[in-house]
Amino acid sequence: NFDYLKNTETVYFINNVIYNQQKHGTYNSLSMRLLENDPRSLFGFIAALDHVRAFLRDGYDEVEIDRAIGHYYIYHIVLYLIRVCGQIDNANKHKVYGLVRELINAPDFRQHIKNYIPAEGNYKAIPLLMKSRFVLPVIGVCWYEAHKQYGKGSGTK
Repeated sequence: NFDYLKNTETVYFINNVIYNQQKHGTYNSLSMRLLENDPRSLFGFIAALDHVRAFLRDGYDEVEIDRAIGHYYIYHIVLYLIRVCGQIDNANKHKVYGLVRELINAPDFRQHIKNYIPAEGNYKAIPLLMKSRFVLPVIGVCWYEAHKQYGKGSGTK
């Protein structure tokens, strides 16, 4: 989509609600559920960030791009970890633990978390625990947040 946008002459912003996303108390949507017990399936957005960066280079300096992409990266890692941890069970708990450990030790995460400042209303405790590399507390707080936001859910199996 970003490659296509580079070929446009004019883009219009429509200040009307044309799409309304609803949260349901289940984990059945594609942005919520684990596919075949694979927690990594929800993190496809990471690969798209290279395309976003390339698109933004035409109009913004690298420091501004790094700041924006870094914030987006951390915010969405936290969001999707909450969704993953809300579905933790005996069958996937080792995979979820491995995923959290992998994510919080990844070079991209370590780079972006250094300058992450939560915006108003963003999670503060989870990024702090992730920065300190506390895997089990991250999973516990994410599980708690998932059940607070989405309920226990249903239809995960």
